[in-house]
Amino acid sequence: MYQVQLKEFYAKQNDILHDVVEEKRPKKRKNAALAYFRGKFFLIGGKLNNTACKSVWIFDSNVDQIKLSTLNGYSSPNYKQHSSVSFNSCVYFFGGWNETLGISSDVTKFDPKSLTSSIVKCASKVAPSPRYGHSAVVYSSCMLIIGGIDNNLTCCSDMWMFNFLSSRWEEIKPASIRLAIHSHCAVLSNVHIIVTGGKLADDSNNEDCWIFSLTVTHRMETLSRWRD
Repeated sequence: MYQVQLKEFYAKQNDILHDVVEEKRPKKRKNAALAYFRGKFFLIGGKLNNTACKSVWIFDSNVDQIKLSTLNGYSSPNYKQHSSVSFNSCVYFFGGWNETLGISSDVTKFDPKSLTSSIVKCASKVAPSPRYGHSAVVYSSCMLIIGGIDNNLTCCSDMWMFNFLSSRWEEIKPASIRLAIHSHCAVLSNVHIIVTGGKLADDSNNEDCWIFSLTVTHRMETLSRWRD
């Protein structure tokens, strides 16, 4: 369903909004986060012509309208290559980088109803290092992040779990391979996280498809190798 509506989102921009002035719709950008909530798409952050974007655009697929919005409360810095997931009618962002502030390790909560954002205070003593280019998925009441690039521009091989209910971080240590990867894609299927694409620690392209089991074994294994 989301894929169909995403196609509609871009179709509306190209077909319906082609004659609207540039200030009435978002300009082309990269490294942005796109979140979905009850028929509305929220386009947040990203990069435009080497300039970071701080605007929030809302596309309502129910009425075919797109508008520029203003956040209430805390205004999140204009990060890029951050992750976004949805839980309990809210959107959570983690990490990302900014030319002035550097790389972030903040968890930011965004409420699409009130257009309010706030930083979630971590209740645990441990937390993942600041990073960008990672992936994030939601399992049960937790957000799991994989890989990314840290402050030393090193490819991360760790995995972390953030509990939305307790606001606590916990590192997940695979029983087998620790996969160092960034700029990849991760999806959740039942009790497995499937990782594909992206770059490895030596900056080579990842040609494998990996599967991580969320059972007690916590194993990271190669599913298959993609060939031309």
